[in-house]
Amino acid sequence: MVFEPLIRIENDGGTTPVLAQRVENLSARAMRVWLRTDAAFSDGSAVTAADVARSLESAALKVSSENGSILIESAEATTPVEMRVAEAYVHRQHGGVELGTGPFALVEQDDRHMVLRNRTSVPGHVTTVTLNAYDTAQEALGHLLQGEADVLPQINPRWVEFLDGISRLRIAKLSSPLSNGVAFNTARLSQAERLNLARLLRVRDLRILAFGDGDDCSAPDGELKERQQVRLPERKLEISSFPNIERFGLALGRTLGEHAGDLHIHEPSEFGKFQDFDLLTFRPRASPVTLALEQWRTGAVLASLVRYSNPRLDAALNERDWPAAQRELASDPPFVIVCNIVATAAIDARIRNVASTQFWQSVGSWEVGP
Repeated sequence: MVFEPLIRIENDGGTTPVLAQRVENLSARAMRVWLRTDAAFSDGSAVTAADVARSLESAALKVSSENGSILIESAEATTPVEMRVAEAYVHRQHGGVELGTGPFALVEQDDRHMVLRNRTSVPGHVTTVTLNAYDTAQEALGHLLQGEADVLPQINPRWVEFLDGISRLRIAKLSSPLSNGVAFNTARLSQAERLNLARLLRVRDLRILAFGDGDDCSAPDGELKERQQVRLPERKLEISSFPNIERFGLALGRTLGEHAGDLHIHEPSEFGKFQDFDLLTFRPRASPVTLALEQWRTGAVLASLVRYSNPRLDAALNERDWPAAQRELASDPPFVIVCNIVATAAIDARIRNVASTQFWQSVGSWEVGP
């Protein structure tokens, strides 16, 4: 809402210019962009190549100007340059305040709230957004029910019944880039065992057992209707999970039956520090496809956690051959997706034109009726 990147990566892996007017991919480690002539910060000052260089410096990107264009190079060989550029937001510091180029500008903030104001005043559209923080999700729901908030962007689907009969609110379903999945520790499970586990766990029963029969966790492509008969390791499989998806871990244990070992619950701060598990319930990125695939490149955080390394996958990623990379993951799986996450939001009924994707980026386009 406040800061924007030069480009955005779409779900199909393609790139869309944001602050850039034109993009030219030179290699996996270099690209050239031309800035939009109207690209400006919230104080009205134009975005310059120097602003881009300073903003991309934290992403370990080298920036230089060439004949009206900006050359961006990456010394990081394991991640395509466009992904690093898409995650770097352009900013400029002025008077101790970080300025952005997005549709909203920061007006005030402390550790409990933030006020943003739309840079352009359009009749019938959102002009000011106040973000309030609460100690618990239950407290946030309470303020919504009392009429002290207009939007609760993510609520527990089981709480929707509390909103029945409240005419000023409506429920919206928002697409999420994340999924619910089970990761396999490749140091403890062979390729054949992981393939069997993938077939066993890609079933409707596990999804329903873990997340219910609602539409907040939709069936993934290739979901199987019935449990498959496969051969599993004779030993019991140790399961790790996190507090917010503990039910997922319990459902996984029930699905494994006599093959299930102990369930270990870890705090999110411990992520990456534990490796004495066979199976891990987690929430991997599912889109855009390029970012989802990059999670499993040798040396990436998730790949390192499950000790996964596939040179053929790495080669396909280097060549930007996404179908080949997907085939490698299918033949040598480090994980299986159980369902795709769909966020449940409660929104004031007067607000219209809310996008189901790019939720926060669309706030400036929201229309507010009487």
